[in-house]
Amino acid sequence: MYLAVFSTFYRLIGMMAPALAALPVILTAWSLGIVPGIISALLSFLLNILMLMVLQPSGLQGIFTGTGLTSSILNLIIGFLFGWMSDLQAQIKNELAERRHAEQVLQQSQQLLAKTFASLREALFLVDANTNKIVDCNPAASDVFGYHREEMVGRTTAFLHVDQAALEEFGERLSSDVEKKGFLFLPEFSMKRKDGQVFPTEHSVMPLNDKQGNLVGWVSVVRDISERKRMEEELWKMSIHDVLTGLYNRRFFEEEMARLDRGRRFPISIIIGDLNNLKETNDRDGHAAGDALLQRTAQVLTIAFRVEDIIARIGGDEFAVLLPHTSGPAAGEALRRLRCTIREHNAAHGGIPISIALGVSTAEKNLTLAEAFKEADAQMYKDKHSL
Repeated sequence: MYLAVFSTFYRLIGMMAPALAALPVILTAWSLGIVPGIISALLSFLLNILMLMVLQPSGLQGIFTGTGLTSSILNLIIGFLFGWMSDLQAQIKNELAERRHAEQVLQQSQQLLAKTFASLREALFLVDANTNKIVDCNPAASDVFGYHREEMVGRTTAFLHVDQAALEEFGERLSSDVEKKGFLFLPEFSMKRKDGQVFPTEHSVMPLNDKQGNLVGWVSVVRDISERKRMEEELWKMSIHDVLTGLYNRRFFEEEMARLDRGRRFPISIIIGDLNNLKETNDRDGHAAGDALLQRTAQVLTIAFRVEDIIARIGGDEFAVLLPHTSGPAAGEALRRLRCTIREHNAAHGGIPISIALGVSTAEKNLTLAEAFKEADAQMYKDKHSL
């Protein structure tokens, strides 16, 4: 009986040889996750055949003699298997093509990310959240901070901060802002280069989380804003200074007068001056000569008054000086010092002499700066008409 069973088994294997020859394809399909249900059904079918070989070998022999399953039905099953294998191969081919495409897209994305990382003008750091050590940084980080990449990777970020206090402040802001907003943005934060130079930066930090949402790192972007700050400072200076003389302009003078008035820290004195003969100089010698006269006047005023005094050109030929914490007698002394400086300047310089009509007033607790300005202006006109 067992001889018949094994004989029948070998004949079955011979008829199933095409399907068994496709075993590598089936295994590939299994690894790709394609139609596992159909594969499972096929394995179940083969298992039933083996069980029938053992339990009812005579019935199994009938498959091949026509007395059990008809040969047409068996041929139909084998035809089904061939058709299924053909479809399976097509699906595998499509799946492999899709995977190759996905790998190409991933590779292209990685290349784009690497190029972006390397080409950013801002310094970019990848920092381990547990150790606070720099994992990687881009070439711009070396340009901004002056260190080679090898000098930064593996170190904590402490050496990039101005001092321990600045590092602690940064850590507190990072914890607070990330908890509230999910990121940190500092529009201006001082950091330190390798040569010890402290410079202004714009700092952004974003957390990196794993699939479970656990914090694993930080992406830190640092922009050097030194040039921007320099330009802002230049624009600010231009906005509050007279271009020709370099003195403060009328806008800044009025703002400072209002600020001092609000502070009520009296006494505060005001000196008003009007440059004589400017129009005549422009008409006779040209505007270049008039501009030179204005510039020389500004130099004299700068020499005569204190650093803390606010000297401004408030009109074409008008000047004004705010003298904080200056009493009436002290303001009178400052006025005498100015006249002495003008005489010394005229004696030392040839050409058109400087002549200024002057008035002075002091604001006390019972007098506002606006009232003191009017009083000084009135005195200046009296002095002008007396010349």
